[in-house]
Amino acid sequence: VPPSAYVQAAMHLRLSAQKLMYGEACSNVPIYRG
Repeated sequence: VPPSAYVQAAMHLRLSAQKLMYGEACSNVPIYRG
């Protein structure tokens, strides 16, 4: 898998996580690792 794919996936996860974990900082690690 090309590195750019990981970058795009990370950016997508970050945008999704901001919506899901708004005000839930404790959920950072489980969501990013899952």
